[in-house]
Amino acid sequence: MAEGERTFHPFPRLPAELRLQVWEQSLDYEREVDITVRVEFTSSLANVYP
Repeated sequence: MAEGERTFHPFPRLPAELRLQVWEQSLDYEREVDITVRVEFTSSLANVYP
């Protein structure tokens, strides 16, 4: 599915109660999220941490 098809642009205009129900329903199950962190040191940091 293309990204544009997954976005419901009028969502922020829905009543708060309905938005809350949507969020609660979408979080009803556990999910695993992989996060990758990449750290790069610049030459200015190389002088601080030799």
